[in-house]
Amino acid sequence: MSKSNASEIWTYFTLCDAEKAKCKLCNIEYSRKGRTTTAMRNHLKAMHKTEFSELQKCEKRKYDYDASKTLQLASSSHQSTKSDMKQISLQECIDKTKQWDNKSLKSLAVDKSISEMVALEDLPFSFVESVGFVRLMKHLCPSYNLKSRQYFTSFICDELYGKVSQKILELLKSFEKLSFTSDIWSNTCSGVALLSLTCHGITEEFERKMIVLKAEVFNESRHTGENIAYKLEEILSQWEIPKEKVKCVVRDEGANMKKGVNLLNVKHIDCAAHKIQNVLKEGMKAQETVTAAITKCKKIATHFHHSTSAQDELANIQKRLLQKTLKIKQECTTRWNSTFHMLERILQVKESVCIYASTNNKIPLLTSEEWMIIEKLSGVLRPFDELTKELSSADVSISSVIPLVATLEKIVGDLDATDEYIGDTIAVLKDELIHKFSGLENDFLYATATFIDPRYKSKFFKNMAIKERIIEHILDLVGDNPTDVSANSRGPNAKRVRVNETEDFPTNKRVFLKDTMNLLMEASDSEEEDIPLVAFQNPVQLLIRKTVTEYVMEKRVANDVDPLTWWKVNKERYGLLFPVVRHYLVTPPTSVPSERMFSGAGLIYTPHRNRLDGDKASKLLFLKFNIPLLKFHY
Repeated sequence: MSKSNASEIWTYFTLCDAEKAKCKLCNIEYSRKGRTTTAMRNHLKAMHKTEFSELQKCEKRKYDYDASKTLQLASSSHQSTKSDMKQISLQECIDKTKQWDNKSLKSLAVDKSISEMVALEDLPFSFVESVGFVRLMKHLCPSYNLKSRQYFTSFICDELYGKVSQKILELLKSFEKLSFTSDIWSNTCSGVALLSLTCHGITEEFERKMIVLKAEVFNESRHTGENIAYKLEEILSQWEIPKEKVKCVVRDEGANMKKGVNLLNVKHIDCAAHKIQNVLKEGMKAQETVTAAITKCKKIATHFHHSTSAQDELANIQKRLLQKTLKIKQECTTRWNSTFHMLERILQVKESVCIYASTNNKIPLLTSEEWMIIEKLSGVLRPFDELTKELSSADVSISSVIPLVATLEKIVGDLDATDEYIGDTIAVLKDELIHKFSGLENDFLYATATFIDPRYKSKFFKNMAIKERIIEHILDLVGDNPTDVSANSRGPNAKRVRVNETEDFPTNKRVFLKDTMNLLMEASDSEEEDIPLVAFQNPVQLLIRKTVTEYVMEKRVANDVDPLTWWKVNKERYGLLFPVVRHYLVTPPTSVPSERMFSGAGLIYTPHRNRLDGDKASKLLFLKFNIPLLKFHY
């Protein structure tokens, strides 16, 4: 966008990528869906009223000036048109039709932009030779010589990939610790399997970064643990990542993936979302009447999914009832919480389904008892769905797992396990939650991450002895970094920053279990017990303990405060603890980042490009995710 035509709003924002912009005043990123400035204006209006007032004044001045200029141009346009046409020289006409040299900066810049478009928009390489695109480029830029498909294939997979890789390598070296997620994806139409590895780090500016390191071709006949370990080792070596820098690998609960990561000799944990789904799987098969009701709902959903005429008839019934037209969702075993979404939708269209079933014997009739089961079960499953969504969001770390599971346990624990309709299901869900998640706070990774999160600290620990063990661990970790201690020695007596009010921070709007979580956190806003100061001979340890004590005694912040922003704001007070923050808030709670990457793989392997070889697919995925991460600077 040219500066002359740009909105004045960009005085207060910088462009992150095509879909996001960051506020210069508070560093919050906002989505620009549709590439409009509405969200940015609303942010200024709500959070920076003085700057918003200045913006309005500036826009009014610009409007008045443009209106005046338009009147002047209109009055003189008929006089200047003929003379302007005469001023175009013969040389200018020649320059406009002259073809650019293929190696010129102008030509290479267009090559780069086209290549980025192919990678980012999941276009086949053949797109550059399509009639529509060729005509468009001829019209927009007649001096540019559009290259062949072969040229762009080479340019993207060699030139572009090489430059982006170099920038990613530099970024990786700037992180103190790295955590990873990994998964395997297969494509039936191409026969290609990909092993993913995504990397997570926290910068010195306390920004969370997710990097797609590799979607490695994995066409071994058997996806054994040994083969997985070999591939992962190869990827780490390629990116010059020593194992000492690996904090953790998050993977699913598959035996082969467990074995593969275990052979790497690095810390690894189960994906929390997978564990939740396994809890639900056990609960859903605990009661025959529940299983029977779900089976009927599956048949109903399948019927409408396979018949457009049935969908049309259901839509007509909804219109006659003056209801919103809604399609029935189908359960999918590979999609989390899809059973809940199916049941919830069937409840929403209950009246329409009953009318359809009364005149059509192609779907099973649900009894009043089964409708009651569906209604009760839907209510039980809802907090599981909300928790899964929360754990799967991009800005959540492992620090939220213990508090979220504790909240879910509270909700499920309050349910009636003697309920005549779904009592057995509730009982199994309670038992499975305890079985799957009971040992979390005994794991230093989970416990330290929770403790170092200013929203939680030790609030959700069942065994308070854990707190002292964590403090000793922090003393060891920070004490081993004397450079960090001397560089951040201002300690807890530094100027206090006002941090207890939510408006001082960007908020991550969370709707999951919100009321229950807030009730659990209302008991006290700060830790009740001070940490006794021991007469250490080592003054460094004494300073660290004082800093930890100050942190513990400070009031916990609201649940919607971003922890990394809190630490950034409190840089002067708690600088000693920064290594702990960057080590322990780096790990995501789920392997969703790797699985989310494979939704991009599905777009790359479309029917138009099902013969794409694995190496090219791997590079396209790498570019698709990492070019925006670098904000197009490479």
